[in-house]
Amino acid sequence: MYNNYSFRSEIVLEQFFLLDPSFNLNTIKVANNPSGSNAKPLYMYNRDKSVLYYYSTQQKDFIVNLNISHFTFTKHLNKGSYYLGKYLFSRFPENTAKVKDISKLDLALQLEKDRKIFNKNKPLNSLSRSVLLIDANTTKLFLALVNVFLI
Repeated sequence: MYNNYSFRSEIVLEQFFLLDPSFNLNTIKVANNPSGSNAKPLYMYNRDKSVLYYYSTQQKDFIVNLNISHFTFTKHLNKGSYYLGKYLFSRFPENTAKVKDISKLDLALQLEKDRKIFNKNKPLNSLSRSVLLIDANTTKLFLALVNVFLI
């Protein structure tokens, strides 16, 4: 490059390595990543932040290692809502939280099981509401999804 240097050729070289899948120093494909998520710590807690399940400085780790959609992760992180009804993403550490000694693979498998349960009971659309039904004879509980129609 030194002998054939042209204006901004370093950017061309950088993009070459960024797009090469065997080169793993920086796998975010956009040089001007607008998310700013590369250097900010991210945490995954239970609902009351008493257990820390996972920590990383890159959002990409949550997406790749735990198979969480970028859109879903960002939505729950920004809104402070619970992922799968039981996990909370945060940018701030909780010093009193106990670190869960679980491998990334075991955590990913646990999340997959939680997704199956959560998605089975998830509302079908914004008008769907969950209703708890109780059998009066056996006091057995049933969870049902009901679509609400406005007339």
